[in-house]
Amino acid sequence: FPVTIYPILVLFIPLFYFFPEPLTLVFAQNFLIIAAAVLVFEIAKIRLKNKFVALMISLSYLSYPALGFLLSWTGYHGVSPAIFFFLLFFFLIEKYKSESRTLKFKELFFLTLTLVITLAGKEQISLYFVVLGIYLFFTTSYKKYSVFISMFSLAWFIVCFFIVIPHYASYRIDSFEKFVTELNLN
Repeated sequence: FPVTIYPILVLFIPLFYFFPEPLTLVFAQNFLIIAAAVLVFEIAKIRLKNKFVALMISLSYLSYPALGFLLSWTGYHGVSPAIFFFLLFFFLIEKYKSESRTLKFKELFFLTLTLVITLAGKEQISLYFVVLGIYLFFTTSYKKYSVFISMFSLAWFIVCFFIVIPHYASYRIDSFEKFVTELNLN
């Protein structure tokens, strides 16, 4: 399991069955990043209760220069598709919170699945969820689930940074040395 492979890539395996091309990842990543604008719209609509302002916020997301750079000048990166799943998680929480009800098992399962998929994008995303869990603790009635989000994300961060990454660091060094040798660099 090389370090350069992101666990979130597992989601793209079915696409590779039908489209076994390297650009499949780039197009899928771009689709998810652009589709996240719909989630931004829905979140803003819930929070602001104004469709026009929600549309403007969604359009501002799409016109953000760093997003344009990401879509046009970079290749695949694991954190990029995680944007969609992070916003999906936040949208679902906002939707359930606005309905003022307890979470059902099916909703908890889907939220947790979305959490795990997002965390599979990149190791530092877990710190965002630690903070999000704290925010949810103070702004929702989902106290137990908020604590679970923060504790699970913190555990994920510790495992990634102090166990997984150091264990596989030698593969990254070997890959870099092979690259330098192939290019005859000093």
